[in-house]
Amino acid sequence: MSSGNLSRVDRHLSVLSDQQRRHVLYALQEADGDVMTLDELVGAIAHRETAADVEPTADHLEELKMRLYHVHLPMLEDHGIIGFDPRSQMVRHWADSPAEELLERVDDPERRSANTDAARTARAKRGSDDEE
Repeated sequence: MSSGNLSRVDRHLSVLSDQQRRHVLYALQEADGDVMTLDELVGAIAHRETAADVEPTADHLEELKMRLYHVHLPMLEDHGIIGFDPRSQMVRHWADSPAEELLERVDDPERRSANTDAARTARAKRGSDDEE
């Protein structure tokens, strides 16, 4: 079936079917002002993809940045979900897109897990700050 024959819902589901694209949206939703630099986005997604006590490697970060820049961000932008300016390397989340509504309706265990890991890391950091 060609993409011209897919319904709008099918196209949005196709875009959201990739875990890294969902991670992009989760990270942007959690960002101040729904805007991040590409490097900030890479860091946020890399931390979602690795264990809380493991630092992502430089190779992983570079590979992720290339995939975002050349594959995921252009696709999300083509569907009107984000805006990406390659010159400034700024990524902006466009709230209220139909894909966004679909994403909100999905009870996503990976998001809950990432939020739990982030909260655990923040609590641990606060605890270590209190000890100093």
